[in-house]
Amino acid sequence: MYMILFLEFGIYYVVSMAMGWVTDSREFALSVLESRTTAYMLGRVTAAVMGTLTVLVIYAVGRRLYDRRTGLIAACLGALAYFHVQFSTVINVDIGMVLAMWTSVLLYTFYEERGTMRWLVASGALGGVAIAFKLPGGIVVPLVFAAIATASAVRWQFKKIFNQFAVYSLALAGALTVMAPEWLLWIGDEILGVIPVAQAATSGFDVAASLDEEIFALSNVRYGVSFRYLEHLVSGYNVVSTLMAVVAF
Repeated sequence: MYMILFLEFGIYYVVSMAMGWVTDSREFALSVLESRTTAYMLGRVTAAVMGTLTVLVIYAVGRRLYDRRTGLIAACLGALAYFHVQFSTVINVDIGMVLAMWTSVLLYTFYEERGTMRWLVASGALGGVAIAFKLPGGIVVPLVFAAIATASAVRWQFKKIFNQFAVYSLALAGALTVMAPEWLLWIGDEILGVIPVAQAATSGFDVAASLDEEIFALSNVRYGVSFRYLEHLVSGYNVVSTLMAVVAF
């Protein structure tokens, strides 16, 4: 979501410069911080558009799997769902996650119908985008895997099933790395976090309190850096840094 907002704020900045509303990135940042209506509206309209597109994708999935009436019923259920309505009106990552998940499923139905590998790659890429939005988006992976394993065209052909699993997974991992490369660091942190716990189990030393203190210290440093950056936001930083700070704020 932050990449979408970054692009939108970039366009907003260019328009502001072209119209003469601001003269530099410093003035643009100050204008956003002083009057946040336009900034918030950009994010909320984006969420609303994503929510609308999600309903259309749900309809397309229902129509392709069954018929037009089923698609309409599914779209109505999706459009009237409480959390869908709620998340479509505020800036959040959930609605983008759901849109990417359903689009991944839709693209897989094209692959199953046409057998062209690019649809499977596109489906995997959208699965990666769903996870990049929010980790629960990974629920689409077992769903698509189940569809692949039970497809009539490859039933009991384990080599073909494995190949399709691999293509989907590689496309997913590639898109996820492009959209949110920090997931690689997260895996590294999880692996490294297990090592001291395992060592403590064999040595008898309780490292739980030590790890908590370390995490607390890192959090303080992280938040402190963020606050200090916002305090000095009015300085003459470059355009990219300013836009990223405004989006994060």
